[in-house]
Amino acid sequence: ALPSYAMSVFLIPSRTIDEIEKLLNAFWWGANSYWMRWEKLAISKLKGGLGFKNLSAFNLDMLGKQAWRLLTNPNSLISRIYQIEYYPEANFLNAPLGHNPSYTEKSLVHPTSS
Repeated sequence: ALPSYAMSVFLIPSRTIDEIEKLLNAFWWGANSYWMRWEKLAISKLKGGLGFKNLSAFNLDMLGKQAWRLLTNPNSLISRIYQIEYYPEANFLNAPLGHNPSYTEKSLVHPTSS
């Protein structure tokens, strides 16, 4: 549950995701040589893979889910806090990146520019 929460609030750096995927690969294959690339493991079972999660895509999906909550619940406490803190002059979709943005702002409001 904790990694899912972190992935729904912060954009996890690609190097960190690569390290996690290496650890998962080592767990599944042990000390033996790897029989499948991670990209193949992350393909859905219907397409011939093993159905593991693509962590980068999952991270962006979780951030998108939080963004959807901000857009559809503008009167929620977190939406009002973000409105005041990160985009007081614009709406969520058109908010410019601040002068000294926090990691949360870069992750949730502008995940592709982090």
